Parts: sequence; structure tokens; C-alpha cells
Amino acid sequence: MKHLPFNEAKVIVHKLKLRNISDWRLYCTGKLSIKILDNIPKTPNFIYKNSGWTSWADWLGSDIIIQSKRINNKWMDFKKAKAFVHSLKLISKFEWYQYCKCELKDKPIKPVNIPKNVDLYYKKSGWTNWHNFLGIHKDNIKKTKYISFEEAKKIVRKLKIKTIQEWHDYYYHNKLSEIPLNPHVVYREKGWGGMKDFFGTGKGHNDEWLPYEKARTFAHKLNLRSSNQWYDYCKGILRNKPKKPQNIPVAVETIYKNTGWKNWYDFLGKHKKSNT
Repeated sequence: MKHLPFNEAKVIVHKLKLRNISDWRLYCTGKLSIKILDNIPKTPNFIYKNSGWTSWADWLGSDIIIQSKRINNKWMDFKKAKAFVHSLKLISKFEWYQYCKCELKDKPIKPVNIPKNVDLYYKKSGWTNWHNFLGIHKDNIKKTKYISFEEAKKIVRKLKIKTIQEWHDYYYHNKLSEIPLNPHVVYREKGWGGMKDFFGTGKGHNDEWLPYEKARTFAHKLNLRSSNQWYDYCKGILRNKPKKPQNIPVAVETIYKNTGWKNWYDFLGKHKKSNT
């Protein structure tokens, strides 16, 4: 069914009087006593990305808090949270953040007592790394069989994708398995010449990205507080921020790993809080 134009859909959604994103998730899964309207998309931030979308607060018509509240002011035990997340079969940190924003259609709603910033809240209660939390084993990664670089490039170029963000959106909504989400890692020594070359939008090489120092200078001006805010910014969720330049990657910690990257504090221009 064809979706309603953005402004018409938004007027209807405002009448639902949903308080926050958690309510929206419940509505989309039929867990509220409200009829689900087929002509309004469940992922409006994706469908209306270039036709009016600004933020969830604007969409719902409320001054919402995006981060889910805790139940009884307590987060779920780390081991239980990890067991739940393993069942989701997510493949990356980026996908975890998409899941938290209800952008993965085939996944259950995130329990409100599992935080979005898991690496922060579970830091002293079991957290080790993202592979452990998501249930990704290095042996399984190595065994994953992808098609050759040249084959992958031919397929991707036919999609007319122009940016990494468009690639991520397409990847997650079409359940690709034969092509890696991070082709620059898998095909690094198999002909890789940069994302522009992969998309067919230009020759492109590894030096297509803005140098780390310049990217960091730009990031400092945004006054972001955390890596999560950086990802929200890259998705266009944050208001009153300039559009991210295409020559600054989303996965800055990966792209700049060997060319200046230190940590998120350094990149965003924030200082660690003193314990004193």
C-alpha cells in the first residue's frame, strides 16, 4: 500500500497521542488498543528521510525523551541483557543502534530496562567488548563466505547508491548476506579502491576521506557529548546541526584507526570527567 505524504501522516500520528518512541514501537507491533494504519510506515525516519522528516519529537508531536526509561530505576542484569541480545543475531555496533531506534523491522522491541549505551552502563558489571555482547565470534566471521570483490561491486553499482549512509540503509532493509556491510574491511587486500569506486560514483581511493585532523575539527564544532550522539547526528536525527560532509565517515573509529584516532573524547572534543 502506498504511504501517505509526510505532512498528512504526521497529522494523523499526532492524534494518536503517543508519548515517546517506546509507545510508537508498541503501536507498530499492535500492543496498544489503537488500530494500525497500513498507509503510515513503521519506519517514518527512513521512508520520509528526504520528504519532511526532522525528528521523532516532530513526528509524534511531543517533547519526547528518546532514551527509554528504566524499570524501577534499575537496568536488566548484564548476563540477561546479553542473552536477549544474542537472540537478535545483530552483526555490528551500528546495527545495535539501529535496533534501539526501531529501524530493524524484523526484530522485537527493545526492553525498556536494557540501556542503549550498553558499553557505558555495563562497564563495571560484565562488559568486555561488542563481539561478546552481540554474540559474534571471530571464528564465525572468518568462515562467512562473501562473493568476490568484482562481483559485489557490479551488484552494488546497479543499485545507484551514492553514500555510505544509503548503503547502510539499503543493506539493513534488504537482508544482504553475500556482500559484507563493511566492504572496506573484507575486500581491503582484494582490489579495494575506496567507497566511491565501490559505488561507481568516482575513482576514489582510501584518501577520499577528509584527514583525521580536519574531521575532528569539524566534529568539535558540533558540541556532541557521546558516540551515540555522533551516530544520531549521522542519521540526521539531531536538530540544528549542519549536514555531515560526505567525506567524513560514519564509522570514524574504524576509518581513522591508523591515521590519528585516539578515542571518542579526542574526536568530539570532550574531556573525561574527573573522579575527584
